[in-house]
Amino acid sequence: MKTKRIFLSALAVLAAVAGFAADNDVKVIAHRGYWTAPGSAQNSITALAKAAEAGCYGSEFDVWMTSDSVLVVNHDGWINGHSVQYTPAEVICAQKIENGETVPTLEQYFAKALEYPNLRLICEMKFPNSRHQESEMARKICEMAKKFNLEDRIDYITFSRDGMTSLKKYAPKGTPIYYLTGDYVPEQLKYMGAAGADYGIWIFQKHPEWVKQLHDLGMKVNVWTVDNEDGMKWCIDNGVDFITTNYPERFMEIQKTYKPQASVKVSGTIFNGEDNSTLIGAVIRVKGNETMIGSSDINGKFTVDVPQGAELEIAYIGYNTVTVKACDNMQIVMTPAPEDANSEIYVKGLAQL
Repeated sequence: MKTKRIFLSALAVLAAVAGFAADNDVKVIAHRGYWTAPGSAQNSITALAKAAEAGCYGSEFDVWMTSDSVLVVNHDGWINGHSVQYTPAEVICAQKIENGETVPTLEQYFAKALEYPNLRLICEMKFPNSRHQESEMARKICEMAKKFNLEDRIDYITFSRDGMTSLKKYAPKGTPIYYLTGDYVPEQLKYMGAAGADYGIWIFQKHPEWVKQLHDLGMKVNVWTVDNEDGMKWCIDNGVDFITTNYPERFMEIQKTYKPQASVKVSGTIFNGEDNSTLIGAVIRVKGNETMIGSSDINGKFTVDVPQGAELEIAYIGYNTVTVKACDNMQIVMTPAPEDANSEIYVKGLAQL
């Protein structure tokens, strides 16, 4: 019996550890490779190698097609005064990048990737000038991946519905394809057949509820480009799947020691202190964070997820900002601000437009 109790206790400890690991299991992707490492450069062969050596989950890279239909790895559509799409590969691939290497072809990039079998390849297909070119580009990328037997190691990122359609046509069924532009809600991404959203951190901070919605729909969340500590911790707290960063080792160090903050759901109603009517559209933020996390509805009500123990700031133009300790069923009364304060608020509002 004693042995059984010890065994069950051990299982409980393991479950707790596993639960924490699941909460802090964000995978790190090196943005354009680990180009901030010494001797590296954006989208260089060295950046790919450095990402693998640092232990990154994946390395993101950008692909364009030259005027003679050669696939090359470069972020911008121009390099040293040459348009990638309107210049032959002979010229583009002779251009030097910051560490002295030349612009690599996708073929060279994939050949190097074979040396790092544990590194995920995150291929961002850039936006050519026509649907036909986009389809041709998708076909050639997928054929190249097949040639190097890398099909099961690649995730794709696209800027358009047409790009999504083309990649789904040419990549093996089930290949993860993410949408980047940020203009579709989770339900639309699901309808498109996307594996998930690859959106900037400011988009997810404006719509934090999208993280859960994407997960509930069976999709993944990749957030870019997350370089500061606050952003990295926000991603951990909100349970995203991947972060893309220029400083992968910085994130790995934070991830070792940072414990995700528990979040709680709180609700309340916001009233006008003059006549006890409800206020529509009051802005709700966590104190110390400028990101709006919610607003009051037509009945003055709101429900938001916040870190446990957080303080909320409630703001409404023409009224004094209210700071309250977050709890459930809050009844918040806002009072009109002095006339000169209204003018200041109005000017600040205009400055932010």
